[in-house]
Amino acid sequence: MTIFFNRKNCSYCFMKGKFLSPEIDTAEKMQVFCKVKLKEIGFPGFIAGFFTKGIPKLERWKHSR
Repeated sequence: MTIFFNRKNCSYCFMKGKFLSPEIDTAEKMQVFCKVKLKEIGFPGFIAGFFTKGIPKLERWKHSR
């Protein structure tokens, strides 16, 4: 699996100038999505939780705080 990053977003989140998955409209939904993906590739749940802890602080979600 390859993840491509730009300066602010990965390819699961943003591609060709648009956010993907418009149904993921809150930071909490994005955290769940990312935790599932991380677990699918073998990360333990506590590590997936640690890695997704900062999602609400990302620029995409600043408006929803």
